[in-house]
Amino acid sequence: MANEEKTLTKRMLPLTSVLVVIALAYAGWVVFSRWREGRQAETQYEQKQREDARKVVEAYGGERVKIHTFSAESGSLAKGQSTQLCYGVANAKEVSIEPKPAEETWPSMSRCVKVQPEQDTTYILSAKDAQGHEEKAQLTVEVHRLKVK
Repeated sequence: MANEEKTLTKRMLPLTSVLVVIALAYAGWVVFSRWREGRQAETQYEQKQREDARKVVEAYGGERVKIHTFSAESGSLAKGQSTQLCYGVANAKEVSIEPKPAEETWPSMSRCVKVQPEQDTTYILSAKDAQGHEEKAQLTVEVHRLKVK
């Protein structure tokens, strides 16, 4: 019986070795494929981050000057009232509003200046970058006379 067990063991050894090699190959393939999928997901995530960052830069004007906002707190006033002109610019080296408000203007993402027009007035915001590129925006503030009865 001992001979039979040795013979059976000798016959099973090559089969067992083949099964162990197959199991190791399968385990290696699983590890490799998961690593590859993780790397692909990481690469896609990095590409999405770069694309999102590019969109943010473009939204704020890229490398050129860009006017994001130019608005009046109130677009219609009674004579003698004042309002705020608010603006936001990106990548500007200088900013001006015509006709000039009483307050100084400078490049800012969010700034307001007080104006008190005597009649309907169209204000023009000009923003220039260091390379000389210019962008303009305009708005009109209407002034109404109060009717006395």
